[in-house]
Amino acid sequence: MKTYKTHAQVLAEMMEDSEFKAALEDEMRKERLQATLAEWRKVAGLTSAQVAKAMGVNASTVSRMENNITKSSVDKIVRYAKACGIDHPTLSL
Repeated sequence: MKTYKTHAQVLAEMMEDSEFKAALEDEMRKERLQATLAEWRKVAGLTSAQVAKAMGVNASTVSRMENNITKSSVDKIVRYAKACGIDHPTLSL
């Protein structure tokens, strides 16, 4: 009978690879940032189009920030926060 590894065992083995661990941690930071941006907008009761207008960018920029963030500048994230009524954003990534 073949013995299978659990997900936790496979992940533990993969986390021993420093490149994999760094890539996974980077993706997790991106996911937390995306969730934070969406939460700010929801709490402010704004649509993505309203945030985009307040930031002076296209709606696609806001959508990209919330759904597939890559390397948004700190300035752009601060502008997003201010568009949602957050004067002093704090990020814990």
